[in-house]
Order: sequence, then C-alpha cells, then structure tokens
Amino acid sequence: MRFLTAAALLAASIVGQSPLTTTFASNNGASGNMFDIRATNAAGVTVRTFDVNLSAGTYDLNVYIPTTGGTHVGIEQNPGAWSLIGSATGVTSAGINVPTPLPVCVAHFIPAGTTQGFYVTTTTSGIRYTTGTGFLVGDVYASNADLELLAGTGNGANFGSVFGPPSASRIWNGNVYYDVGDTSGNPCSFASAAAYGVGCGGNAAGEAQYQLHTAFDLANTGHTYIWTGAGYLLLDGAMPLVPPTAPATAFGDDDIQPVQLGFAMPSVEGVVSDVAVSSNGWMTFDSTVTDNDLSESIAELLDDPWSRIAFLWDDLNPSSGGAVHLEQVSPSEFHITFVDVPEFSATGANNCQVALFDNGTVEVRYGACTLLDCLTGASPGSGAVDLGGVDFSTLVTQPQVINTGVGPFFANMTLASNPPVIGATWDLVTSGIDAVSPIAITFFGTRSPTSIPLPAIGIPAPGCELHLATVLGSAASAATASSATLSVAIGANPALAGQQFSAQSVGLTISNAANLTTSNAIEGTIGN
Repeated sequence: MRFLTAAALLAASIVGQSPLTTTFASNNGASGNMFDIRATNAAGVTVRTFDVNLSAGTYDLNVYIPTTGGTHVGIEQNPGAWSLIGSATGVTSAGINVPTPLPVCVAHFIPAGTTQGFYVTTTTSGIRYTTGTGFLVGDVYASNADLELLAGTGNGANFGSVFGPPSASRIWNGNVYYDVGDTSGNPCSFASAAAYGVGCGGNAAGEAQYQLHTAFDLANTGHTYIWTGAGYLLLDGAMPLVPPTAPATAFGDDDIQPVQLGFAMPSVEGVVSDVAVSSNGWMTFDSTVTDNDLSESIAELLDDPWSRIAFLWDDLNPSSGGAVHLEQVSPSEFHITFVDVPEFSATGANNCQVALFDNGTVEVRYGACTLLDCLTGASPGSGAVDLGGVDFSTLVTQPQVINTGVGPFFANMTLASNPPVIGATWDLVTSGIDAVSPIAITFFGTRSPTSIPLPAIGIPAPGCELHLATVLGSAASAATASSATLSVAIGANPALAGQQFSAQSVGLTISNAANLTTSNAIEGTIGN
C-alpha cells in the first residue's frame, strides 16, 4: 500500500499500545470518577491525557491526583489530600458512550511498579461510568503490556459522596493516552481533526408534505398526487372508491409485501414496475423494503431510507378483520384497496383505495373510516426536507407542490476521522462511495486556502472540489457497503506533536465525465 512520502515521519519510532481503553458502555454516572493506574512497563509510563464519557451537554472538568502520590483509596472525601493538575472549560460531549477528548495536559509520570490515583470530575453531574459488578475497588479492569487500570469509585461533586464500595466498584469509561518512559517534561499538543470543504457525488432527497391527524376528517373524500417528473402536485379530489373484484390477499399484522404492478411507472424511486404495501396503511416504491412500521412518525417519514405514500399510516391489523385487495384493473392502472380494516385493537373499520397509474399519478380514495389518529402524505425519505405539514382538507384552495426529487438518494462522499494521537491509530472513514467504486483513495497533503472546483482546472466533475494545496502521497482502502476505512499508525515519537496533515478521498463513478467523486477534507493535528 502506497502512503505518504512522509510515511517515515508518521510511523517514526515504535508504535506503542496507547491508548488503553476501558469501556464505553456506561449504565450509571455521577459528577466524578476516581480510579488508579499502575505502571507495569519497566520504563514506567507518562499519562498524557484522557478521553472521557460524558452525558450530552457542555461541561467544565477538573483532573486531580493525590498530592503525595499513590492510590485514591482512603482519601476519596478529603480535598486537602489532592492537587489539581488541570482544568478544561466548555467541553462539549460527543455523546453518551462516545469518546470525548479531554483537553487537559496531564503529563504525569508513573514509575514502574507504582500506582497513581486520578479523579476526573465535572462541576455538575455528567461523568458516565459502568457499575463494576464483580469488580472490587482495586481489581484490574483493563490492562496491556505497559499499564493496568484498576476499578474505582463514583463520586459526587467536590469530593462528595462515594459510590461503589464495599460490594462493587465503578469502572471509569475512557481512553488513557500515554508514553512509555518519562516524557512529563514535554509540552502537550492536543490532537484534533477538523472537517472543511464539501464532498460531491450525492443525490440528496427533496421535499416531503404530510398531515398528522388527531381527528381524521378525510372519510369519503380523496386527493391526487400528479407526477411532475421531479415530484408531485398534490390536489384535492380523486375518483370514487371502486369496489374490488379480485380475491383478498392475506396480510398478517405488521406485514409488508412486494407487489407487481403489471406496468412501469415513474416515481420517486425512478421508473418502477413493483412496489411494497404495508398492512399499516402505507406503501413504498422500493419493493425491497421489509421493515414494516406500525407507528406513524413524521421523523421516520422524513428520514427512513425509502419513499412513502402514507394513506392511513396507523397500527392497522387486517388479520383481525376486513381485507386487503391487490389488483391490476387495466393495462395502466393498479388498485390497493383496504376494506373494513380495523386497528390493532380489532375495533373500527377503515376503507381506502390507492390507485397507481402508468404516468406516475397516485390517487388516494377514502370511504368510511373510524380511526382518529394517522399520518397521510408523501415523502422520498432519506433525510427529506420538511415542508411543515398541511391540512389536507384545505387542498381545494391550497394545492401543494412537493419537489421530492428522483432516487436512489444518497449523501455526498464524506470523510471523517478521530484525532491523530501519538502512539495511536488515525482512522479515516470515507462514506457515500458510489456503488461502482471498489475502493476509496485517500490523498494526504497540505490544506488549500480555498477550495478549487475541478472543472476550473479541466476536470469535468461538476460540483466536485479540490481541498488540498499539495499532495504528499496516497493510500487506497477497500469499500464495503459504500464505506471504507483507512487506518494510519502514528509513531510513538513526541517530535510529531503539533504537525498537521490534510486528507481528502476520491472514488469512482459513472455519473460524470471525469468518472470520479470527491469528499470533503480533514485537517488533522497530531497531538500527544
């Protein structure tokens, strides 16, 4: 695998085992957590900094160590026995059970065979940890060839209450970044990874329109979605419900089934000849969908990765009464008809017909309905733009234009990474790779002060940009399910601290003349 001409710099020295990770599977929390670290490497270890596990929000954090060294055990509630070694204000959580970098320069050396206590605390409750069932305080919870992290205690603010002993402990959730040997005199340089620029190659979903009903008032009415080539014109009115003549199709509770139309029709998902029908009162133009959703939700209507025409989206159950009929009634028209279908409680009877036409038009026709709450509307899914909802009973005077776009919908190519920490691994994840591309190629270099459109330098890839000023080298990584991860070992060399590299990924496509798509860029600052 080719890499940077600066590879010797990034991989300089021996790659250590930093960081040591405990766990990020919290089930408890308080204002602070005390724990001990024991150095097992003959050269000792220098703890540089930590990642922590925080509840959502922004916090001020402090890190303390026992003033005379040694364990935290026995001095948990004695603030006079501790020394503050660093503070950080305004630290925003990356999310529960996700590592949040703690910008505190610990830089504390632990000689071989000795134990050092630490107290990481917030000024308000926010530290997440795991109840140490089966671990007493002082038991080894996580270790490698250089150090051991021992089970500790949960703690209230300002050396307050102690949680865990005597029958259990509290396991600190985090990463310990460290050097082998005494590097406590080296200044701290905190690693960072900042995204800049934008990627290209995606097909973003368009708009969705809907009504969330709390008192359904569309019985014995109808509305029509007229396909425009890029979405729908939603109008009041439709043909009357036509009694079905085909035998009923057996649907179970929370069932979804693919249906062949007998003709091709344009739609949000492109030209299709089959759809999928849900027993819960919605359909999709993606016939491969198997996730039948019983609970109507605006968020899911907008964000689920498939289109929907919701005609009576509610927890319906045709297996307890009524019937669903599926029939092609002409070479250009197909009917989905719900007859007297009750809700899950086996109460009520709801009648609705969806007529699909080969020109893309969809008519929704209602008969008698007894349900009150449900969701109606159309959406391309995949992060559709919320048009805010509309009262369908006002469509006669307020027709709606819904620019759904045409799928398949997918995001622009994106590049994300963790911070590049000395002695650890810099993981660069490229997503949104076109399905035709077996790899992503990640280029490394220096940041360009301005992003350059590729057509401006003779590369026919509209919407794609170059975010690097110089290129030092590149590396390829295999794409799986439109994503690829490139892992770069950062050498355990303190001289790397503060050095910056930028990265940008490229993939293959058939959607433009240049046959390539590009990602945004990441500027990584190596830290210790």
